[in-house]
Amino acid sequence: MKAFPKRPSSHVGGDRAVQAVVAHCDPAWIITSVAKDYGLDLRVEITQNGLVTGEEFFVQVKGRTKIDTDREYPPRASVRQATINYWLGKLSPTLIVVVDLSNGVLAFDWLQYAYAAYPQLGTGESEVGLPLSKNSGSHEFRQEILAYLRQYYAVVRRDVQDGSQNLYLTRILFHVSALFRVCARTAIELQRLDSDDPNDYRQLVHAFVTAFAAHDEILAWLREGRFTDSRAAGESRILSLVGTLLALYDQGRDKLFQRQDREDGFWKIRPDYSGLAAYLLPTFGVLHDLEEILFQGLMLGKLVYVPGEASDVAHGA
Repeated sequence: MKAFPKRPSSHVGGDRAVQAVVAHCDPAWIITSVAKDYGLDLRVEITQNGLVTGEEFFVQVKGRTKIDTDREYPPRASVRQATINYWLGKLSPTLIVVVDLSNGVLAFDWLQYAYAAYPQLGTGESEVGLPLSKNSGSHEFRQEILAYLRQYYAVVRRDVQDGSQNLYLTRILFHVSALFRVCARTAIELQRLDSDDPNDYRQLVHAFVTAFAAHDEILAWLREGRFTDSRAAGESRILSLVGTLLALYDQGRDKLFQRQDREDGFWKIRPDYSGLAAYLLPTFGVLHDLEEILFQGLMLGKLVYVPGEASDVAHGA
């Protein structure tokens, strides 16, 4: 008998679970698959009366043959801490769903409620049990989602519609985008560099450090005082998120080059050649996430859905 690849039963169950979640969503919502390597299965964008509102959420889906609520209540989803940290780095909220494949019932909850340390990043590689307190047998899945997103994005919009904060985040976005372009250009130039002369590499590194340090200095000045007040940052989802990613940026930046004492009001910076090779792309990745979140947040502050007819589902700021 000829051999053929065998499809694992776990793959079949996983696909059935995703299909069950999609079936519970509004057909008008825009649902796309996400690479599963990062612990997300679906990206769902809400629509209202055919209008795309800019409000979206991510979904992680797990399937079980059967959920025994007599032995486990509420059901728990086991998720790696690193995966939770990845979710916390996104402005859009994450919904965790466990599907009982025996009857199609969904156990679900938002990361904000299931993760006790929300919105703080955790350490270590351990698994975290996330309790899922809602189920589609007693909760209306679509209405639960709409109610949560209405509240969540109303807070985000309120934050970025504040005039001073909007201007502040716009300034940060300008310098983050500039740093992102500097890193991208340097990565391309390093790939193209075809020379055995160490001076050519040295010249490239010095050009990078000069351009990078100029925007990094202004970014540090903008942040001074704003993110040292943990209470103020904690009251704003977007400020908290931006502050967390800026801290990750600091970790990579410190490995790219070392600041030294000021001289005549200017930083003296020593290039780190080995650090550039090892940490340029990770820093580039954090800057990409920062740019995406800042842009998304500022755009949400400009877009507000206003229900038209009385039959509309009230949704938006």
